[in-house]
Amino acid sequence: MYAEFDIVDDLFNDWLRYFWNEWGKSWYPWDSQHTHDLLHLKVERIQSFAVIRRLQIMGLEVENCKYFLCRPHTKGNVHIDGAPPRKCGLNFPVFNCQQGVMQWFDNDYEPLEIITDRTRIILPKTEDTAPNEYLRLTLTKPTLVKTDVWHGVDNTDNPDNRVVFSIRFKGNPEFDDVKTLLSMNEHHLRKPTSA
Repeated sequence: MYAEFDIVDDLFNDWLRYFWNEWGKSWYPWDSQHTHDLLHLKVERIQSFAVIRRLQIMGLEVENCKYFLCRPHTKGNVHIDGAPPRKCGLNFPVFNCQQGVMQWFDNDYEPLEIITDRTRIILPKTEDTAPNEYLRLTLTKPTLVKTDVWHGVDNTDNPDNRVVFSIRFKGNPEFDDVKTLLSMNEHHLRKPTSA
């Protein structure tokens, strides 16, 4: 359901935090009633970073990217990303990810597609039974996550907004295919050393 990677690009990580603080926070609708929200970003804003260029060399071209925010002491809905489902995302911790957790569930919910101008998501038609968690992750490093199965974020123990940056790839590749590519090329994603 997930695979952690030692992707090191300090400039990219610093820029993700800077961009959120300088632009994302001011744009975000803080009066929103949503517990979990997103902010889409134009791919052009990140294409010049070394880590993105290295992903492209591997054949992983970025289709879209976004910040996900989960408010303090809240739990996001059980969902599947996209409609049709997005198979995986490469998530980067930005702020306060050490207390909130991503969870995966093995319930057999009937899916209900929700498509708006802001998002495409699949929610359970009804949640007759409580979500049955079988796996959880505390996001502490760049991590490929499987998103075409029931999952959610529990931020109830976190007194702060949890902010994650997520990259989705063109062609909607399978989780296992992206995991294999990243695993075989992880050494190319680390900060280069000088001779």
